[in-house]
Amino acid sequence: MPDRKMHLLGHVCTGPTAHHSGAWRHPESDVHEILGPERYERVAQLYEAGFFDGVFIVDYQAIPRFRPDELCRTLRLGGQLSMLEPLLVLATMARATKHLGLAATMSTTLNPPYAIARAFATLDHLSGGRAGWNIVTSAQDAEARNYGLDALPAKDLRYDMADQVVEACLALWDTC
Repeated sequence: MPDRKMHLLGHVCTGPTAHHSGAWRHPESDVHEILGPERYERVAQLYEAGFFDGVFIVDYQAIPRFRPDELCRTLRLGGQLSMLEPLLVLATMARATKHLGLAATMSTTLNPPYAIARAFATLDHLSGGRAGWNIVTSAQDAEARNYGLDALPAKDLRYDMADQVVEACLALWDTC
């Protein structure tokens, strides 16, 4: 049997309750630091010290839709909401680490290829080649509305668009 290694990837949330909706209640919670760069530097250093291969930030381009009673409960008790722009957080994490991979979600439906290619190329340069892209097409019409659209395109069209965006990004990166 070939020599196999386990690869570990950490998950980072940039919302008010981080990974657990009740996290803010724990006396040692660092959730009150959710907007501070020091928190992300410390988290990145912990992952790297634990021999994780990388970290991954999920990003939603909108607050999920809830019934009014659910929204009040989520705002009162917390939920996994994305607050900070992931690539900026990852750039902060890059400065505090040497080997940790840094990956984030970015939608091919809502972002033009040049902006995606530029953002990830910048992170890749700043981190010494440790950037990764979670390619998504978005799934919620609320995300589209934040970009001035009434709704997301149909799923098949979004996947066709994604193929074109990825191809364009690869071509842009090959020009460097």
